[in-house]
Amino acid sequence: MKCDICRERQAVVFIHQVGSEGPTELHLCEECAKSHGLVHLSEDVGKALMELLKNFPQTVRNSRGKKGTGNEFCPFCGTTWRDLQKSQRAGCARCYAIFKNLLKKEIISYGKEGGYKGRLSVSLRNQQNRQSELERLRKLLQEALEKERYEEAAQYRDAIQQLEQGA
Repeated sequence: MKCDICRERQAVVFIHQVGSEGPTELHLCEECAKSHGLVHLSEDVGKALMELLKNFPQTVRNSRGKKGTGNEFCPFCGTTWRDLQKSQRAGCARCYAIFKNLLKKEIISYGKEGGYKGRLSVSLRNQQNRQSELERLRKLLQEALEKERYEEAAQYRDAIQQLEQGA
């Protein structure tokens, strides 16, 4: 797991805080832990830890990367948005919630219509075929009426009624 501050080195210090907004975690590499005063177990560690925890939400917010820059990352596994785009695999289950909005945009861009393109069950396929046949017959009926071919229009009308009653 990468350090939440520098995002370069492996995290070796893990801080978990439970507050009114729920649990928050901070993962630090050895160097970032030193820069925040968490070097050795001593009396000063308590002070340094309290100072770090006091600014904890701001530290995490600053380390997450600005939205829209492509630097967003999952604070649980360290997977960045760019990594996810490149590999098309989430680092952990929480990545889906973290990158929810970005994933929606990406999915919509793949299939512009956003509709399902896979196989359908027999009943759904029949219903879809019936709907497309009704649309086709209604179009033909309209054309026949516009061209004043009333006998042909009556046949289309009867076919439409028959399909609608069979539904």
